[in-house]
Amino acid sequence: MPAKKKLRDSKLTIILIRDEIGKPRIIHIRLVMFIALGIACIIFVLISIFSIYGYIITTYQKKEWASEKERLLDRLHTAETAIEAMQKGRASLKRDFWGSQDRVPETKDIEVKNLKVYLYKDNTYRFSFSLHNLRPSNRPISGYVSLILSGGGTQDPYYIVFPQMEVEKGHPQDYRKGEPFSIQRLKVVSGSIKKVPPEVIFNNATIIVYSNDGRVLYKKTHEIK
Repeated sequence: MPAKKKLRDSKLTIILIRDEIGKPRIIHIRLVMFIALGIACIIFVLISIFSIYGYIITTYQKKEWASEKERLLDRLHTAETAIEAMQKGRASLKRDFWGSQDRVPETKDIEVKNLKVYLYKDNTYRFSFSLHNLRPSNRPISGYVSLILSGGGTQDPYYIVFPQMEVEKGHPQDYRKGEPFSIQRLKVVSGSIKKVPPEVIFNNATIIVYSNDGRVLYKKTHEIK
């Protein structure tokens, strides 16, 4: 206790000399107060340093965020442009694809004969036809074949495809879902289409034969009598 009291009562003597008279003046400051004042100054300086540092970091981060935002917006714009270009390209390819559906090669490698389509019973249609290989020396030919029945009786044109698949503009949406074949001479294709609405009357039957890579080898529409 005496040591603490001695430290608390200790004084720091500061001698000031006045310029005009030259008479020294003495100021006594308690050492504890001087130390407390020094600590307060250090704390103030540290707070100021951290405040300035925080301001600099915050300003830098804001600039980085703004720059990153601009980069993200640029990437988004680039992605949107790429998607738009892809959509246009897809639409162009789709137009080319559907246009190619009507182009049949001048030299025929395959022929369809003996087509029969008739109403069997209970709104079920039956059909049969034969694929004939026209290649020299009966070189094997393979691909996919689809039968499309079209008719009226409804508000919109009515299509049914064998094998069952989606139809777009009167053509199979995916030719690879057609009936696969691989022949040297001929193959008879037959089947039935069920659950046809009773008001539908089929007028035409279109047979489309595709190569394995999607080229149209044969396409012909036959009238159903």
